[in-house]
Amino acid sequence: MGLLPVLDVLTAALVLGSVVTDLRWQKIPNVLLAPVFVAGMGLQGFLNGGTGLIQAAAGCALGLALLIIPFAVGGIGAGDVKLLAVIGLCQGPEFVFHTFLAGAAAGGVMALGVLYRQRRLAAALGRIKSHFWLALVNRSVVEAMQQPGGGNELPRLPYAVAIAFGVAGAFLVR
Repeated sequence: MGLLPVLDVLTAALVLGSVVTDLRWQKIPNVLLAPVFVAGMGLQGFLNGGTGLIQAAAGCALGLALLIIPFAVGGIGAGDVKLLAVIGLCQGPEFVFHTFLAGAAAGGVMALGVLYRQRRLAAALGRIKSHFWLALVNRSVVEAMQQPGGGNELPRLPYAVAIAFGVAGAFLVR
């Protein structure tokens, strides 16, 4: 069994475990992420030498970089950031970029679904229209877009589910 199948299985197992823990406890625990980080790095080095380690480092760094701003403004949790970084470590930068793009699309659809179910979609879209770009970098704008007069918490999305859709999309693209 070569490099790709072993790391594909490791990635799939990580994503499945992350979806389960995110849905159940709203967390992606380090006890799930750390062993895959170590195993992924070891496999990259063992199976592909220095090139594998460089690809792993680049994928991990890109995974972190892609979600650090959403984390900094409170849009996602640290577990989501670390999950994407470990996926990047196991699969490389191109794969993690495709995962990010497909995951962002899936997360957007999930958010629209939650807002629709809460009967807040029209109001949220009206507020977002005038503040969209500022909302990407400023948490106070995000908070200002929340529903006035009760129910002000942003809908909680298990973003590991969106990342799982992103991984599925990246596997299909590959």
